[in-house]
Amino acid sequence: MRFNPPSRKTAGETASLLAFRGLPLAALIAILAVILYYSFAFFMLASIADAKRVGQASPPAQLSSDDVSRLKKEALDAELVEKLKEDVKRYLEWVMAIAGVFAVAQTLAAGFTAQAFTDQAEKAIGRAEAQLDRAQTELERFKQKYEGLVVAEEKRTEALDELKRRYIGLQPVDDRPAATPANRDALAEGLDWRDDLYGSMKIEDRQRLLSIERYLGFDLKLKPSDISTPYTLRVLANFYVSKFEYEKRFASAHIGDLERADYLLQLWIQLRPSQFEIRNDLGLVYGRLSKYFEDLVTATGVSGEEKAAAVELGQKYRTDAYQQFDLSRQNEPNQQRAYYNLAIIEKEYRNNLPVAIQFLEKARKITAWEHRENKTMLGNLLYNFACYRALQTVADKALGDAGKVDEVVSLIEEVASKAYTPEAQVVADFDNDGVNRTPKGDFYDFLQGLAKEGDEGRKAIERMNAARPSLSTRK
Repeated sequence: MRFNPPSRKTAGETASLLAFRGLPLAALIAILAVILYYSFAFFMLASIADAKRVGQASPPAQLSSDDVSRLKKEALDAELVEKLKEDVKRYLEWVMAIAGVFAVAQTLAAGFTAQAFTDQAEKAIGRAEAQLDRAQTELERFKQKYEGLVVAEEKRTEALDELKRRYIGLQPVDDRPAATPANRDALAEGLDWRDDLYGSMKIEDRQRLLSIERYLGFDLKLKPSDISTPYTLRVLANFYVSKFEYEKRFASAHIGDLERADYLLQLWIQLRPSQFEIRNDLGLVYGRLSKYFEDLVTATGVSGEEKAAAVELGQKYRTDAYQQFDLSRQNEPNQQRAYYNLAIIEKEYRNNLPVAIQFLEKARKITAWEHRENKTMLGNLLYNFACYRALQTVADKALGDAGKVDEVVSLIEEVASKAYTPEAQVVADFDNDGVNRTPKGDFYDFLQGLAKEGDEGRKAIERMNAARPSLSTRK
C-alpha cells in the first residue's frame, strides 16, 4: 500500500516564514543600539554643558598664573570630551550597521536553507516513490511469470508440515517431546520406518508431497542456517524409506527411494560432518540397502552376474552402515542408538555375539537414546539384550548357572513391564524351532534347555511364560 507524503510548504513560503521569525531579533538589536546611542549622547552632551558652564565663570579682574594653568586644562578636557563623543557616535553607527547586515544575512540564509532542504526532500521522496513503484511492478511481473513456483512453495510448506504432524502422531505419547524450535533434534528421535509412516498417511497427502518433491525438491532450496533443516531432512528420508517398505509388500518397491533418502541425509553430513544423529540415520539407510541386495542373491530371475554384483554391493553397504554407526558413537559416546545398531550388525552379520553383548552392556548404562530417554527404543534394546544373553548362555552351556539364567529372565520381565514388542517377533523368538518354522527363535533353545534343569529350570520357564503376554501389550 502506498501512503501520501505529508504536505510541504513551498520554498517561498518557508523562506518568508523563516525571515519573519528572524526579523524581530535584528530589530531588537537595532532598537537597543539607538537607545544606547541617544542615552550615551545625552550623557556626553550634559557632561559637555557642565564643562562649559565651569569654563564660563565671570573672569576676575586679574588672572594669576594658577588661573591661566587651570583654564588651559579645562580647554583640553573639553576637546577630549568632543573627541570621545565622536568616537562613541561612530561606534554606535557601526553597531547599527552590523545589526542591519546580520538581519539581512539571517533572512537570506534562512531562505536559502529552506529552499535547499525543500529541494532535497522533494528529490529524495521522488526517488523513493519511483523505487517503490518499480519494486511493486517487478513483484507483480515475478508473480505472473513464476506463478507456478510461488504456488509450489506454498504447497510444499503445507505438505511438509502435514508430514511432520503425521510423524509426531505415530510416536507413543510418552516418547513425544515438546514441539519447540529448540527441540528439533529430539523431535526426530525414534525414527523407525517400521511404524509405516508412508502407509499411515492419506493418499492425497503423500501424493501431494511426492508431486511437490518432483517439482521443487527440498534439496533445491536448502537453508543451512535454518534450525529446522536437519529435522526436515531426517523426516523426509524416513518418508522415502517407509515408502520403499510399504511398496515392497506389493512387489513394487523401487531402489530409487532408498537412494533418495541417502542423498537427503548426505546433504547435511557434507555441511555438518560431526552431527551424529544424521550418521545414525545414514547407517540405517545403508543397512536397508544392504538387505535389498542380499535379497537379490536369493531372488529368482536374477542372472549369476547380477547376483555376484548384488553380493558385492550388499557387503559394501553393510560396511558403510557399520562405519556410520561407529562415527556416530565417536562423535557422541553418551547415546544408546549407535551402540544398539552396532550390536545388531555384530550379532546378525558378523556372528560376533560377545562383542554384540558388550555394546548393549554399554548402551544399558546410558540414559539417552540420542538426546533424551526413549522408552520404546529402550524396550527394544533390553529385549535384544535378553535374546543375546539367552543365546550366549546356551553357547556357554551354562543353563545350570542360576545367576546367568536369572539375568535373562529378569530382562524379559523388565521389558514386559516397560515396553511393547510386536507379537510376531515374540512368537518367532519363543516358538520357532528352525525346522518347521525358520529362522530359529532366540529363546527356543534356551527354553528347551531349561526344561532339562529340574525344578529351577521349570520355575524359570514359568516366569518367562508369565511375562510373555505382557511383552506384546501396549503400555
